[in-house]
Amino acid sequence: MEPTAEQRTRSDRGARAPRARVVAILGAPGCGGELVARLLGAAGLDTVGDPDATQASGASLAGVADQVLSSLEGTRFALPELDPGWEDLPEVVALVPAATEALEHGLGRAGVDAGSGGTVAWFEPAVAPAFAFWARHLDVPRAAVVAWRRPEATVAALVSEGLTGVHALALWEAYTVLALKNTAGLPVLGVDVDALLSGSTGGASELARFVAGLGVNVPADAAERMAEILGKDQPAPGPRRVDGVEQVLARHESALRSVSGTHTRWQPPAGLAIGPWSAAVLAGHRAAHRSAAEAVQAWIATDEAQVRAEEAQAGAERRVREIVGPDPADYLELRREIWRLRDELLGMETERVELRVELLRTVAAWRTAQHEAEAWAEARRERDDMLASRQWKIGRLIVGPFRRVKRMLRGH
Repeated sequence: MEPTAEQRTRSDRGARAPRARVVAILGAPGCGGELVARLLGAAGLDTVGDPDATQASGASLAGVADQVLSSLEGTRFALPELDPGWEDLPEVVALVPAATEALEHGLGRAGVDAGSGGTVAWFEPAVAPAFAFWARHLDVPRAAVVAWRRPEATVAALVSEGLTGVHALALWEAYTVLALKNTAGLPVLGVDVDALLSGSTGGASELARFVAGLGVNVPADAAERMAEILGKDQPAPGPRRVDGVEQVLARHESALRSVSGTHTRWQPPAGLAIGPWSAAVLAGHRAAHRSAAEAVQAWIATDEAQVRAEEAQAGAERRVREIVGPDPADYLELRREIWRLRDELLGMETERVELRVELLRTVAAWRTAQHEAEAWAEARRERDDMLASRQWKIGRLIVGPFRRVKRMLRGH
């Protein structure tokens, strides 16, 4: 049975895609993903990604992640609308080779052979909203860690980058919901980073068990190394008072409780969605980003048009100088000659129109004479036919003498 076009395409991608097992760490900005990545490293996983890259190149994981969002007219802070099937749009699929190359490069930097089948942890904040793209097209065995903190941590992280508290709170909800939904069907570990930092839930040992369940040899000193990380490298707590936090948190509290812990095949709860308040905030920022992008494009187009106009003017002036030389008097004489030629051309055009009118009149008269000649010729033909007919000849022999006798009788 012949494979379908989609199967051949996915097969081609899979033949080139890295075979290393990727454990993606997903969550909102400020969720403690860097801390979780270091803890997974202590448990035996190598780490790929460039979480601190804000000016990442297109060849990096962060750069490709931003390109995916940009292809949908969005950014990591102005999230695009992710309608069903968005990951198969042509402009998105076109980024698959760059994504594969970026992941291979990231694995190489971590000292992992892309074809070895090893397991690595991957944290890159911009990947979280569009994780469905990476899961769909990289075609690699994978698992995920969904990390979260209270929304105040995200607000603190993003306000420091110039965002408003309202915008940051909406992004916390969107990133968290997308992380929960995009990992459906995968082996997932849900980590409450605030609880992990408090040490009240035995979260570090849960991380080690999750890593061991992926077939990775956990180092014997993993617990000590993880305790050391938790003891001296903690993310700063966020402010405790942000308007709207409790309402947003309450909306997803049940889902976060559900994902907490290890899941062989995670299934998000039904009805999981971004709330209307956050959706409205994000729509406003999406529209603002689109308007800003359109304004930039318009400015670029205007600037390019101005440059083209200046180049055309310079070219015209250069050609005039080549014709008439640098003397202004020669240039004025050229202008007078152009106007004289223009008047002459107008006169010739007028004469041409008059000749055309006369020609039309001549043609009309000729056609009238031709029609009259044809009518006279038709009349003569009909007369000749009548004179040559037998009926006409008989009539002349009979009717003619009869009319003469009749006139004679009237005369008497």
